[in-house]
Amino acid sequence: MNIDVKSNHLFNMPIFTNFQKMKIIIIISIKKNKIKTNKIKNISMFSITNIFNKKDLFLGLKKAYTVSLLPAKIEVFYSSIIMRIFRVIGGICLVLILTGRYVIFYKELQILIMIFALLHSILIISISLIKLFYGLYVIIKKPNVFEVRNSPINQSATHIARLLVCAKWGCGAVAGTTGILTSAITYDTILEATGREKVFLPTIAKAFNHFFGEPMNTENYQNLNKGLSVTPAPEGFNPVEFKKSYDQMSANEKQAVIDIVENERKSRAGK
Repeated sequence: MNIDVKSNHLFNMPIFTNFQKMKIIIIISIKKNKIKTNKIKNISMFSITNIFNKKDLFLGLKKAYTVSLLPAKIEVFYSSIIMRIFRVIGGICLVLILTGRYVIFYKELQILIMIFALLHSILIISISLIKLFYGLYVIIKKPNVFEVRNSPINQSATHIARLLVCAKWGCGAVAGTTGILTSAITYDTILEATGREKVFLPTIAKAFNHFFGEPMNTENYQNLNKGLSVTPAPEGFNPVEFKKSYDQMSANEKQAVIDIVENERKSRAGK
């Protein structure tokens, strides 16, 4: 019901003050807005219900589940009984390596655990890369695999299936990155156990510090300041150049500089 307040003869009667007229206008406007809001809500809920009903959602989920992000032959090989057993054993060995619990076993068994963990990490990286590239190929080049045919094609279920497969591909990419980091930790642990220096984690840390900056440890920073405060600077010493050179050093080189300055400070303090 539409009410034109200004054209209503009752509203123009002198018995209403200006304040009362404003109050009436506000009340009527609020009622109109409530009616419009309720209509919009009903239309929106009706539209959403029509677009994403339970049947379409179920069909989309079912279709997305059947879409594989691996080629058919690799999917058969990866799902075989032998590979399932290997994945379980390799996963256990990988956990033992990451937690450091492998050292409680005999030396011969430690070597076997390292081999299984190494092979399992290679499998993780390989499968993750295949899923990443092949999944992207399926999403872009094979849109027909998402079609839910129900005479005619169910467009809503097809869109739901495509969205779910994209989400599955994104989760696979994140899992692949995690798998690569896990493999890097495994390789470094094996290298360290065999008396060699770590390779992957220092490289990752160096790249991280290159982009985000390397924060100085508080204790080391205090020791460096204490040492420099009592150690006379050599002739021609340039603090700005020293800071630039220090920032470009590795963590071990920085620690060596701090140790030298700290030892010098202690020797001078003891005199």
